[in-house]
Amino acid sequence: MRASRSAVVTVAGVVILLGTGYFLLRSTSKPAGGSEAALLEDFRKRNDAPKDASDESIMGEREGIANAARLVLVKSGTARGREAGLADAFADLLTAYRQPTPEHFIRFYESRGVRMDDQRIARLQQGWDKVSLMTEGRRVAIDSVAASAISKASLGSGPGSGGSNMFVKWVRDDVAGERGLAVGWTTPVIALSINVEAQRQGPGSAYTLTIGFVQTGTGNWLPVMIRIEGATERPVYFPPL
Repeated sequence: MRASRSAVVTVAGVVILLGTGYFLLRSTSKPAGGSEAALLEDFRKRNDAPKDASDESIMGEREGIANAARLVLVKSGTARGREAGLADAFADLLTAYRQPTPEHFIRFYESRGVRMDDQRIARLQQGWDKVSLMTEGRRVAIDSVAASAISKASLGSGPGSGGSNMFVKWVRDDVAGERGLAVGWTTPVIALSINVEAQRQGPGSAYTLTIGFVQTGTGNWLPVMIRIEGATERPVYFPPL
């Protein structure tokens, strides 16, 4: 029995090194940082595969994504009377993340009143470099767009949670303040999600991308939380930079 277990472990280790089975990276005991590191490293490898969606087709899908988001927001009633602006923000940000360069990502913030300077642009570049690994050139299922209302408290990251979900990451307080956002424990956050499809020309598996938005005092919708679900045993969160 011991020899059999050793053989299985050895084979699994070889398979991991060859990168032929992402599910082998999953581990319920791995801390949040380890899960994020494994996810990023895996997507770096997958990002080298040929792109499934061209830049032109990605731009062409932007309106369809916005329309789908509007419909689910109206149906859910989570952003009553504010659906159009939120749907556009989701479509614009998703389109930016799927592009090969960060210009659309930076323009997303500039067009929504976020003051830009060299330091802020560098910070946005870093954020784009991380999340675009997972979305650049990937196909999405437009009919999978879904909406929900969440908060820090509802995700178990608020007072009294006992730290059970402290792996949930939100926008930094100083960054939120710069952008006119106030994200308290019970602040309503509207989450829009979409399914990213498996790669046709690479090993990338399907997963769900969720972006949580909060409205600023000027009426703009800005992201406060990003979640990748289905690529690892537990969701991995990235704070927007």
